[in-house]
Amino acid sequence: MFLYNISRLIVIKDNKPIGIITEKDITRYLIDADKPINQIKVFEVMKSPLITAHLDDTIQNAAKTMLKHGISSLVIVENSELKGIVTKLDIAKFCATVKGRWHVRDYMTKNPIAVSPSDTIFKVINLMVNNNISRVVVTDANNKPIGIITLADIVRSSPEISFAKLKNTRIPKILRPLMLRSIIVSTMMSRDLVVIREDADLADAAQTMITYGISGLPVINSEGRLVGIITKTDITRAVSEF
Repeated sequence: MFLYNISRLIVIKDNKPIGIITEKDITRYLIDADKPINQIKVFEVMKSPLITAHLDDTIQNAAKTMLKHGISSLVIVENSELKGIVTKLDIAKFCATVKGRWHVRDYMTKNPIAVSPSDTIFKVINLMVNNNISRVVVTDANNKPIGIITLADIVRSSPEISFAKLKNTRIPKILRPLMLRSIIVSTMMSRDLVVIREDADLADAAQTMITYGISGLPVINSEGRLVGIITKTDITRAVSEF
């Protein structure tokens, strides 16, 4: 995933697709894992059976299927053979071509969950898991966004979070919250923040996500304060209504 900068892999057996494994699956598994990551097998984490689509399905129907099942991609299969994959990024690429139809304010999530730079990763992980979200905005005392922390950030730090730094020593599961409480948001958050105004065209939001390779944008008002967040899921919702 890191090598090719992708967030999911299709699992095959006998040259046939049987499952899928994502960054989110790995992160959530690692939270409760009681063994090192190099001892965890793909089949333990992957999701199966696959939810699939066909080559002649419409982009609108693909968007509806993703929303219905709460997934970010559909594997394209014909006659049990893997033909490709369509993701929310592909949905965003379509949205970026449709100007003047939607606005960010109409599809953004209002009053998004935010944390401060001094909060702990333990708190962030619990917010993500309990609210089924993949990113949390970091704000200052004036509710202005100054950073963001994502599942990808946490996955990249999984060896530090899940296991002791001492060679061949694992942290007992009961002690992990103590370690997580020692890591604060400011040490892991991305500071190169890209935001968008609430009155912007949704097509511009989609294009910004594509350009910067991100899946969500904090939404600000005219005063620069956080008022929402717009994600590829929101864009998918707009396209499903197209």
